[in-house]
Amino acid sequence: MAIRRKKQKMLENRVVVYLRYSTSNQNELSIEYQRDVTDKYCQEHGYLIVDRFIDTAKSGTHDKRPAFKKMIAEAQNEPPWSKIIVFKFNRFARNNDLDGYYRVLLNENKITVESATEDNSNTATAKLNRGIISAYSAYMPENCAEHTHAALLTKAKKCEHCGGKPPLGYDI
Repeated sequence: MAIRRKKQKMLENRVVVYLRYSTSNQNELSIEYQRDVTDKYCQEHGYLIVDRFIDTAKSGTHDKRPAFKKMIAEAQNEPPWSKIIVFKFNRFARNNDLDGYYRVLLNENKITVESATEDNSNTATAKLNRGIISAYSAYMPENCAEHTHAALLTKAKKCEHCGGKPPLGYDI
């Protein structure tokens, strides 16, 4: 038992960083900014970054993200780290079910997720805020998709160009 506590204490300040941006419209500058902020956060808290997992142009609404999956698999096999640091909680997931599922799975493996820019305390208010952030993060891409679909439908009804390359012989 004492050996397990000693090992846990030793891993306490060893962390990994998970970075992600959603679409190909974004670029590496987003990752660089997230890296700068998370590096500064880790330095301020005395954390040693042992690895970074980076997904580019991958939505957080699903878990089909190679780096995310690799990080979760590693978390289940007694990793040499005890925390996952994210820029914001919505970088971890933008789906309530996935967020809850993976947080429980990580918690079972004694691993926590911390945000470099949001409240990480265990107060009732912080927990409520994380729930609100999770729900809002799931809401945003769905709401955006609804608005985009409605706008395209309106353009189509007016016989206006809806994007893409026009057929040969047609001008926009």
